[in-house]
Amino acid sequence: MKHVLFVVLLLCSSSLYAQLAKGNVVLGGSLGYNSQHDRSYDPNGYPYRGESTSITISPKAGFFISDKSAVGLSLSYTSQNSDAVYYGIGSLGKTERDLFSIIPYFRTYKSLGEIAAFFLQAEASIGFGTLKLSGAPYDLSTYGVAVRPGFNLFLSRRWALEGTFGSLAYESTKQSPKNSKSSEQSDKFGFNFNMSTLSIGAQFFITR
Repeated sequence: MKHVLFVVLLLCSSSLYAQLAKGNVVLGGSLGYNSQHDRSYDPNGYPYRGESTSITISPKAGFFISDKSAVGLSLSYTSQNSDAVYYGIGSLGKTERDLFSIIPYFRTYKSLGEIAAFFLQAEASIGFGTLKLSGAPYDLSTYGVAVRPGFNLFLSRRWALEGTFGSLAYESTKQSPKNSKSSEQSDKFGFNFNMSTLSIGAQFFITR
């Protein structure tokens, strides 16, 4: 009986890591949500309030080019809204941002125990969308590169939970007023490894 139990456990643990084998396909997606609220007071004691919320939906598909290494493509849609309100004045200007991005990526995995794996993802992105600053419309375009960590928690041979958090990233953003040839470009590079960037998703593995 002990030998049978040992064989069953061995097969179960082996099947979990069969997902990370060459030739397999992984389908999935993630959902990210971030909300920030700031409260402060000026020297006269009048209150200031800032609010920002964003949601990101990102379906993706990948192919294992070797054991524990995969390439893939992700599509991402982000909607972000922010507002600042100052006592006695009201809103200082609302910002509405909608961005659609195409993101090819490469991942390498490292097994952690029997039911989890850590991965490091390198990606490039190109995006386009719209921006409204206090009601004034702009065309928006972006491109960038990033490296971000994540993990998979295997629930079965086919299914896994996925999480990513933080990044080391460079992004260039260009915004142009509607019906105008003028534009403004900004570049951003930095680390961001806090849990407010946590994104949770699900993965479905198609094994050989």
